Order: sequence, then C-alpha cells, then structure tokens
Amino acid sequence: MFLDYKIAITYKNNICSYIQSDYLLILTETSTKLFKSAWFLHLASMLDKAVPPSTYASTLDDASKIQLFQMLDELCFEGVICNASSPIKRTIVDTQKDELGDNVLYLSDIFQLATTEITSPKQLVSYIEGKRILGPLISNDTEKEQLVHRILASDPIRTWFENKFAIKTKRPAISQALSEACLNTLYSVTSSQYFFHDTPYQLYRDAPELWPRPLHIVDNGDCKTQDGGLRQQPASTTLSRLTKYLGSPLSVVNSIREISRDNGLNYKTYRASFNKTIRKDEEPTVSSYEIAALGKGKTEEQAKMSAIGECFERYAAFYQGNEQSFIAPYSAIADKAFRPEELNSLSHQQKQNYKTINYPSKSSDSRYNNFTAQEHCHWYPGISLTSNTVKYFPLNYVFADAPHGFNYSSWTSNGCAAGQTIEEAALQGIFEVVERDAIAIWWYNKLVLPNVDLNTVDEGVIAALNSDLGLDWQCQLLDATHDIDIPVYIAIARNAKTHECIFGFGCHLSPNIAIERAISEMCQVLDVKDKHSAMFDFKSLENEAFLNGCHHQPKKLPKSSSLSNIKQCLEDCLNKLSACDLDTFIIDYNRPEIPLKCVKVIIPGTNHMWPQFANERLYSVPVKQGLLQEKSAEYELNQIPLYL
Repeated sequence: MFLDYKIAITYKNNICSYIQSDYLLILTETSTKLFKSAWFLHLASMLDKAVPPSTYASTLDDASKIQLFQMLDELCFEGVICNASSPIKRTIVDTQKDELGDNVLYLSDIFQLATTEITSPKQLVSYIEGKRILGPLISNDTEKEQLVHRILASDPIRTWFENKFAIKTKRPAISQALSEACLNTLYSVTSSQYFFHDTPYQLYRDAPELWPRPLHIVDNGDCKTQDGGLRQQPASTTLSRLTKYLGSPLSVVNSIREISRDNGLNYKTYRASFNKTIRKDEEPTVSSYEIAALGKGKTEEQAKMSAIGECFERYAAFYQGNEQSFIAPYSAIADKAFRPEELNSLSHQQKQNYKTINYPSKSSDSRYNNFTAQEHCHWYPGISLTSNTVKYFPLNYVFADAPHGFNYSSWTSNGCAAGQTIEEAALQGIFEVVERDAIAIWWYNKLVLPNVDLNTVDEGVIAALNSDLGLDWQCQLLDATHDIDIPVYIAIARNAKTHECIFGFGCHLSPNIAIERAISEMCQVLDVKDKHSAMFDFKSLENEAFLNGCHHQPKKLPKSSSLSNIKQCLEDCLNKLSACDLDTFIIDYNRPEIPLKCVKVIIPGTNHMWPQFANERLYSVPVKQGLLQEKSAEYELNQIPLYL
C-alpha cells in the first residue's frame, strides 16, 4: 500500500530508529536495517513536526518533491513507515515490565542489561527460527558486559553505526507473544530446543591477556588417520560437540550451507560465514562485514567441519583491540624482530608498481613505503617451536584489519589453522606453509616436475578418483616435494573436450594423505570455480610443459610415514625445517568464544603462493634441487599470479 501524502507519517510499531547524517538505522526485535539517503534529515523533521509530506514539501521544487516522495515510498515498502491512523502520541517505551518475574530477561531486550544492576542470576531466552533457545546464565557485571559485547559483535551494521556516530542504540521491547513462547521454554523442553551452558560466549577483550606466554608441546597420545590427516577425533564427533556454537545471534559462525553442484563428484562443499567489525572509514556493505570460508570433504560431516574450522581460524585472526602489541623502532629490537620485507618479500619492481598491482591483501593506500630501521612500528610476539624463544612481528602481519602500519606488510591466511589441540592446529599450519612454499617455487619458475607412478599410489585413492572424474577429465600427479623433504603433491586434471585445466595441492608427512588432500582440493576447485567469484581464471591457462610434468621416468611413491602421534609428527617437521635453516614460529589465536584451538604458523624465509619476488628461496631452491642450472631472473618468472 502506498502512502497518502496528505496524512502525517509515523514509524511502524515496535521499531527503534536513529538518524545520523545521511543514514537511517532501523532496529526491530529480530533485524537490523541501514538506509542511506540525503533526505533523511527531512524525514526526521516531518516526524518531529507531525506534518503531512505534502504540506512539508510545499516549499520544495518539483524535482526535490519527487525525490522526497520516492524515499518515503521506499521506506513504506520496506515496512519502516506508514500513515498515522490517529493523532501521534509521543511516548517512547524505554523499559519493559516483565510478567515472568525478575529472573528472566530476553535477548531482544538485551540492552536493558546495561542499565539494570544485576543482583541475582538471570536467564536469557530467545526464539529464533522456530527454535527456543535458553541461556546463558549470567550473574555479575563482568559477564553482563561480555554478553553485551558478544551481541554487538554479531550485529556489525549496528556496531558500525554506533562507532561511526558515537551513539548508543537499543532494540524495541519484546512482544507479549514472544514472552509467552519463552515462558513455555522454561518448563517444556523438546527435541527441537537446544541449550547453551556455562557462559560459553565471552568477549576476548574482557578475558585475561594471553601473551606473551610459553607454549609447551604436549603428547596427546596416538591418533587415527581420518578425515584427510591425523586427528584427535573424527569429524562427526567434533561436529556434534560444536552444534551449540552454531546458528544463533551469539554464535561466531552465523550460517553454514551446502554449495555442492550436481556434478557427480563424491565430494561435498560447504560454505560457512561470520561477521567482522566494519571500520568506521568503510561503507557498510555485505562484502565489508561477511567473511566466508569453504570446506570440502568426502562426507557431509567432513565438509561441514572443514568449513567451520576455517571459519573459526579466520575469525580468530581478526584484530579485536586487546592484543598486547607495543611500539618501537626496529633498531631498538633488531636482534629479536623480523623486518616487514623479510615476511612480505615484494621486490623493488613490485613496490614501484604497487599502485597498479591487484594484490589481494594490500591496503587502500596506493603506495608502498620502504621500511627503515628508525621507523616506529607496532610489534607482536611469536614463539619459536624450535627454541621456545620470543621474537616480534609487525602487528598487521599477524592480525587481519590491524589499524597500524599497513604500508609495510600485510596479513594473509597462510599458516592459519584450527584443531582440537594446539599441537594438531600447529601441525596443519606447518603443512600449509610448506605446501605453499613448494607450490610457489614450482609455479613461478615453471618447473617441470616428475610425474607420480599411479601404480604405486593407494588403489582405493585412484579408484575413487577415476569414479569421481569420469571420462571427461584426465588426471595426473606431480611430485613437488622440495628441500624441506615433507611430501607435497599437485593433482592436475585436464578436460578431454574443452582442454580446461584445474589443479589442487596437498602436503603431509604421509605421501598418500598428501595425495588425497591434493585430489580433494582439486575436486573442490572443480565444484566451485564457476559458481563463486575468484581472482584466478583457470580457463586462461595454456597447455604448458610445467603443467604436464615429466612422463619419461615416473616417480614411485615413497612409503608412508609410520608416525601416528601428532607430537612426534610435529617434531619431525621441525627437524626437517631446521635442517634448511628455517625457524618455525607460532601465534596463539585462541579466543574464549571459539571452541577450537586456533594458531598462525609463521616460517620466515618461506614463500607464499602470491607473487613475492624478493624471496631468495624462490630462486635458489630450483638450482639446489638440480631442476634449473642457474637462478631465474625476475623477468623470467611466471607473471600469472597464483591467487587461490
């Protein structure tokens, strides 16, 4: 129904509205909406004076009238405003009388907590998508503030508005119908309901500071090879434990869904997402706050767990403001810190062309300043897994969206990992860093690597691969293992009809597991490459020699590692890295609201898959391995960036 411009307008019932500059924030019991228009101050004036739009617009020119009425009709269509059916009464309900007693407060009325002193435990109840949710129990001001912060973190648009304009907002009072539904929850629990216990949601900034602290690698006993690696628990068990951390406004992971295509593959692909805080200088759009993570697996449980784990590790990597960094010039801590160029190894030519390079993690700045020893920088500690000593890294290299020093280095997800234990997460992080180092050396030097003799690969793996790909795709495996001596493999498939090429990578101490990972990643690429935006165009790849490998002497697969203990595997990897003069550092990303252990593994000197042409290993390792007679020149390197 359209507005009658001759009748005064009002907000619809149970809406809280806030107008600042060109922005209108609308809060209902269950949603947050942000609108932008240059006419919102006129809207505020109309509402304040209670005059009909036609009367208010009588002094405007015709073009302005059309724009004003168009804005009003759009807000009416969105369910924000309507015509006043009776004289407007200026009453605002700031508090709510609970008929259920003093021991029940509601999620949608949460900001009453900020002004109500809590003298006895309270139970929060909400009603979300047909499910009644009970908890958590809060009993003191600290827990109250943690809960309020957690809810703000789950509502990025509202948080951005509050930060941008330095005001506080609140949702409208909960309806009586919802009150009754919540009341029933207290006395009638069914299988469709689930609970949160023991205040699992706490904001990290209110928790005790974690750094710097020593990390002790412990022995958690033998593990089984499952779900593509050594795991403390199978994916199904872990997923069952994490169910209560998904799907509510208090959750870190706010959505998870299957995005697999119907392409005959025996692999599932899931997409999980979380909300990050929007910086005040950003425009609030979906892409500015929703961070997505993809997960793959042979089973639904494995794919879901993979997506959730990646979602947690990405969330943990974002700067929250309580990180214990400090400011100092590099010259003051040179013996115990890494210069930015040792970590983000852009060459002089890349820095010169930085303004025009489409580099995924570069800041909005179109320049790249050269770092000097006298430059003050924010530093953050990392701990060596080899010597247990502390060294310092630029803060914005360690955390995503860190506010200081974007011009010198930048964060990437390389080495970020999640696991049941610190040890499990650290091992996965090492595998990722080693894999990307080997792949970068292969890709940018266009190395012709030996093919793997498929007759020496586990028969079950090859049978499953042939069944998955069918007759349209022909697959081969390349051995990308380099001087670090941790198996790395590349699975490459080419379409027999279109000649399109796809690939995936895998790394593990067990060659068979590394191959399984490479095949799994390749199948994930096949599943999502056309459906979701990506910076890498597989269709543009030409049929070059380095994508086919050397068929003359297929390499037999070495025997798989007999290690079944994560601590022993970790020590084996650290020894191999130390033999190449590479030290391994770990950043503890643990956040109390995340039920998995999250870390970032940093191995200074290794390559990222993205083009960083000042890294010495990029040039020296191929010669060291006998794959090239002399080092490549920068202009000879593959100019197609590997942005995956």
